[in-house]
Amino acid sequence: MGSPSMPPPHAATPQLHLLRVTAKDCGAGFFALALYAVNQIIWAEEHGFTPHVFFGERCRDGRPNRYFSAARGANMWEYYFYPSSHLVSTPSDFQLPPKELFRLHHLSKASVQTYPHGVYRSMKTPHWRYDDDWHWHMRRKAYRVLSRHMRIRPEPLQVARDFYDGNILSKGADKQLLGVHLRGTDKMRNIGGRIVPPAEYFPLIDFFLARRPNTVLLVATDSPSFLEQVGVRYRSRMVAYSALRSERNAFADRSLSDNYKKGEDALVDALMLSCSNFLIKPASALSEFSVYFNPALHNHTIELQYEVGLPPPRETMMKHFGSERDALRGRSRCPSAFNVS
Repeated sequence: MGSPSMPPPHAATPQLHLLRVTAKDCGAGFFALALYAVNQIIWAEEHGFTPHVFFGERCRDGRPNRYFSAARGANMWEYYFYPSSHLVSTPSDFQLPPKELFRLHHLSKASVQTYPHGVYRSMKTPHWRYDDDWHWHMRRKAYRVLSRHMRIRPEPLQVARDFYDGNILSKGADKQLLGVHLRGTDKMRNIGGRIVPPAEYFPLIDFFLARRPNTVLLVATDSPSFLEQVGVRYRSRMVAYSALRSERNAFADRSLSDNYKKGEDALVDALMLSCSNFLIKPASALSEFSVYFNPALHNHTIELQYEVGLPPPRETMMKHFGSERDALRGRSRCPSAFNVS
């Protein structure tokens, strides 16, 4: 099993050429777009380019960027993150062609995948098979990129801090935080696997709470009905950020018009989950980015999507109890990105 110690982030080296990092397609959610950026940044560093992320009003497939807000500026990336480079790209700067963007996302072993597909598709046929070394490798690689190129803007960071302080720490400085992510709505079985219903989470949540009764349950989900089901069972100890939700998926629901908030909600949910003592999640870019932000969660996470290759979930929990992470409280369990000034 991979070690949770991480190499220190280091400053990017100035490069000779500029790569304009663009969004492959706009059928993707917030953290799928972020993954497109991560993998182009990896390509840029391998090929001697300086990456500048520019996600404009439309993606390379011509579809509208559902997180774009003209009032916030021309570059959606910089609503949430500082510029990835001191250099600013223009449309005339080099961009990877669409076929190369497809190859990077699906077929390149140099890229990061939040769950196996494309070149790693054998890991989910005939059953989803968990490979600890593979996940640790992906998480280390993603952490390096996030540390250097995805510095979060003060506005969404403060929203996350305010919620954490006002809704989690306010319940008691001595309480543990169990993070739970439920991915519903438009999750596609042939891509990210089946939708894992709330009922499959309940025995694990109950097992954790029975042994750590002084726990706050943080729930992140795109589905209003999933949130209601969890709330009926755990209302007295559950907290959830007031994100936009829709059974169509909020980012795709055109009746929800605040595009900026759609992205901020995803970022805040991921940051909140990254502060968990222990995390229960499906295969999803959002909660996988929580582990990218905080790789210390690697050995303190249950992956519900995977059918083989994992120890029994209760065994994973029992190893957590009494660990250093089990004892963390307050902001000390959050990643450095959360606590940076």
